[in-house]
Amino acid sequence: MDGASAVGRAPRRATPGGADPSSLGAGPAFGTNGRTTRVAKLVNSSCGTLSCSQDDFHDPPFSGGFLCVQAALLRTPVTLTGGTVGGNDCTGVMTRDFNAWIASGADPALARGVEVWAQFYSRDPGFAPPNNVNITEALDFVIHN
Repeated sequence: MDGASAVGRAPRRATPGGADPSSLGAGPAFGTNGRTTRVAKLVNSSCGTLSCSQDDFHDPPFSGGFLCVQAALLRTPVTLTGGTVGGNDCTGVMTRDFNAWIASGADPALARGVEVWAQFYSRDPGFAPPNNVNITEALDFVIHN
């Protein structure tokens, strides 16, 4: 997409009560540098995805946290959190480069002036199903050129 890039104004944190702590007690650290969204302090050797919506924020309880993005959701492909191999700790990280995503044309709805709500969701094997997930706080930003 020609010349569009991610954050047009400072992202707003949009989660009541902050992030959902992991089974190991760490709250994920979610932020952006204006191009890449990144979440750290996730359970290592797990998997997750980034969910995005262009509909306004909402906050129904969901798996011990709050689902701040609403339908229609766009989910990125599942990625691994990485981190320390073996054992359990909170060295996992997931990132999404919004500029690369926009430039790929994979989602034509990501265009200049569009407001996006984004929230990471990852597996946490330390919690019993169906609550074996970790949900970050949400970020809200506008795509600009």
